[in-house]
Formats: sequence, structure tokens, C-alpha cells
Amino acid sequence: MKEGDADPKKAAIEAAKARAAKKKAQMAQEGVEPGNTENLTDTQQKAIDEVDSRRGEVAAEMRKDEEATDSSEQKAYNRMQFPSFTSPHTDRPNSVRKNMLWVIAALMPGAAAMFWYFGWGIIINMVIASATAVSCEALVMKMRGRQASSAVGDLSALLTALLLAVALPPLLPWWLTVIGTAFAIVVVKQLYGGLGYNPFNPAMAGYVLLLISYPVQMTSWLPPVMLNENPLTLIQTATVIFTGALPIDLTWDALTMASPLDSMRTQLDLNVTLSEIKQSPLWGDFGGRGWEWSVTGSCWAACS
Repeated sequence: MKEGDADPKKAAIEAAKARAAKKKAQMAQEGVEPGNTENLTDTQQKAIDEVDSRRGEVAAEMRKDEEATDSSEQKAYNRMQFPSFTSPHTDRPNSVRKNMLWVIAALMPGAAAMFWYFGWGIIINMVIASATAVSCEALVMKMRGRQASSAVGDLSALLTALLLAVALPPLLPWWLTVIGTAFAIVVVKQLYGGLGYNPFNPAMAGYVLLLISYPVQMTSWLPPVMLNENPLTLIQTATVIFTGALPIDLTWDALTMASPLDSMRTQLDLNVTLSEIKQSPLWGDFGGRGWEWSVTGSCWAACS
């Protein structure tokens, strides 16, 4: 509307008021009171109805225009809003099972390196821990009245078992692996509500439990393959893990050793310098022999 032009709505209202005033004056000349509708003629009643009808039409048009104005303003406001998205910022299909598979795949190079350097005990620990984790997960889900297959199928329990297994000494007694895995699944994970609700990493919580409760067994490691003078076969390793019986003419002191970190701590307490400590054959290029390549393999796979 141009400046100076009359508003058609206001003009219509003013015209209706003028007609109403004119009718009121006419009714006054005829001696009919405005509030008295009993003595109105048909012409007068028709005129009043026309005024009321027009007044209602004008009011309806004003309401419609106001709604249109509000709608237009709302649309303009909506156009000013920028869309916001939360993570994950990817359009690829994703699921818990797929994420767990990726992490398990990233773990495999490190596990393979552990097997190469420390022997069959790593594989046996992985089998024991996996069986325990899946069984405990299924049992707890049944006790909670939920479907066990969905919980086991997301592979989170299997991943917990594998992470714990590669952190355990190769000749750790089987029942300690069972205790650590069961604690990780039942107490640390399921007791807090299951996947996504546990405040701690279940695998590392199980490791800490075993380390505090059984420090001697948890710090007795086989030497890496290049330093191991008494390598064990699969049968010998399984016998040690499940029965505790060592091969003939072998003792635990001859078969196991302290981990590199434990050895470094002991020597630092004896005021041995780091340069002198790293001259030991136990240390490689940038870490303990065997462990350095196990960690490197997992990190490489995770970044790929």
C-alpha cells in the first residue's frame, strides 16, 4: 500500500458506522427507540441485519488477514533458522554390531603380534575369556527378562573378552581369566544397566581386579620369543594353564619373567639410569620387546 492511500478495511468499517448512524437517526425521527426491536418495520429490520452482516464480514476479513500476517511472519522466521545436526556426522548406515566388528578387526594385528612373541597362551586366554563373556552376558539377560540373542549379537561382550585376554599373561591360570571376565561383564557392565551405562571400561576394570587380587600371577610373563630359551608347544601351554603342571625340569623362575615396566621400576629403585636399563635385551627400539610391536599393530589398524 502506498503512503497516503486509504486503508480499505478502515474505510469499510467507517462506512458501516456511518450507515448505522444514519439508520439510528432515521429511527429516531420515526419515534422508534434503537434498543426496541419489537416495533421495527421489515425495512428497518432488513437494514439492521445488513449492517450486522457487513460488520461480521469485516471482522472475519480482519481475522483472516491477521492470521495470514502471522503465518507470513512465522515462515520468514523459519527461513532464518539454520538446521543443526548432532553427531555422528555421517550418512552411512551404522550399528553397535558394526562398530564392535571394526574394533575387533583393529585388535587383530596386535593380537597376532602377541601370539607371535608370546605363544599359544594368548589364543587360549582369548577362547576362555570369549566363552565366559558370552555365557555371562546371556545368563544376566535371561535373569533380567530380556532377549539374550540381541545382547550377545551386538558383540560388545566378545570385544570386552578379547581386550581383557590380550592384556593377561599367557600362562595365567584359566580360573583367573574366568573371574576377571565374569566380573567385567556381570558387575562392571550389566550391574550398571548394560551397554552404554557402565561408568568404567569393563575389560580394564576386570584387569585391575586381577592385578590387585593376584599380583604375582599377573606380573609373571613369558619372555618374548627371541629371549625365550624354553618355548612351549600348544599342548604344554594348555597343560600349564588348566592344571598348573610345568614341563619336566622347568620351574616358574626359568619359564617366566617380570614385565618390562616392572623390571624398569625395580631398577629405577636401585638408582640405575634409563640409558643403562634400555641396554638390556628386554628392551627393543622404543619399548619392551614384543609389547612394542603388539601395541603398534593395534594402533596402526585403528588408524587405518
